[in-house]
Amino acid sequence: AQEVSVKSFDGLTLRGSWVPARDPIATIILFHGYHSHHLQDFAAIYGFYHSIGLNLLLIRQRAHGESGGSYITFGVKERRDVLTWIDFHNRTHGMDNVFLGGMSMGASTLLFAAGEELPPNVRGITADCGFSSPAEILSHIIKRDFHLPPKLVLPLMEVWARALGGFSFYECNSRDTLRRCRTPILFVHGRADTFVPCYMSEIGYTACTGEKEIILVDDAGHGRSYLYEPERLREAIAAFFKRNLSEEYL
Repeated sequence: AQEVSVKSFDGLTLRGSWVPARDPIATIILFHGYHSHHLQDFAAIYGFYHSIGLNLLLIRQRAHGESGGSYITFGVKERRDVLTWIDFHNRTHGMDNVFLGGMSMGASTLLFAAGEELPPNVRGITADCGFSSPAEILSHIIKRDFHLPPKLVLPLMEVWARALGGFSFYECNSRDTLRRCRTPILFVHGRADTFVPCYMSEIGYTACTGEKEIILVDDAGHGRSYLYEPERLREAIAAFFKRNLSEEYL
């Protein structure tokens, strides 16, 4: 792996790793989840991605690991970091086919970024167990884990987020961003996910106006779909990549 870095739109140093494939046909840029790391979220699938000819660009989200930043913004500011990493790839490795992959908050980051104007060599997005909006996932956690009314607690958290992090929990929602999306998306979610409920991916799938596919895995908890049905997921992901590769960007 080659360690790489970029400057975010707000001046943070974001770090990642570039791992080239032997005979690449495309690159996949992978975005991990909340308080996680690409080694934790994607280690099981690295080998598969390389076997089908994908370079890996493994990023550390802001306020995680070696990347700068004090506050995680649940995909709000991170969605703009997606554009920065795509630009880095295109400047340093050319306008090859690019795919984006995300797990949990990383998936939501991509679903929010999908509403932006993505470069034409971005050929597809895989979104595994993403939430529909920061406000909705926090409301779910407040109610499930703390047994408190979200309508009372979330406004207090919103004040804190705006004052310290400079963002709003209501700033991004996959219902809105995916109506503007023109990039193909493969949604994946475990039906037994209690951390990010499965219906949140179904919300995104319903809202998406572009090419889309959804795979729901019985009995799989949060982020575990690939571990439960690896053959099914490998077949679907490989077909998704093959279907969306462009000769123009090979």
